[in-house]
Amino acid sequence: MGLGKLVLIIVALLAAVYYFAPDKFDDGRDWTVDKAKDLAANGLNSSNSASEQACLDAGGAWETFLNSCADVCDPSEVCLDILTESCNCGDGQCWDEPDCIAK
Repeated sequence: MGLGKLVLIIVALLAAVYYFAPDKFDDGRDWTVDKAKDLAANGLNSSNSASEQACLDAGGAWETFLNSCADVCDPSEVCLDILTESCNCGDGQCWDEPDCIAK
């Protein structure tokens, strides 16, 4: 088998895995959002942490975001696609732990 055929087979396998990877429920709901809501509803998140209490005291809402930048004022240069619990300070504000401050 030639190198070209081997590369083609590998690319085809990777494309198939990517295409058929289960990222949605059978009913079409987005898995990440629904899973985050399920975890929060069942008390499986990090409730009652010092950060969450500081958020609530600052007038924010502790939520699960779909990326690592969340609602922070100075996010890292790269936002990762990972469920991240953080404070949602609302419009015109951002989370600068332990406070919600104006953007």
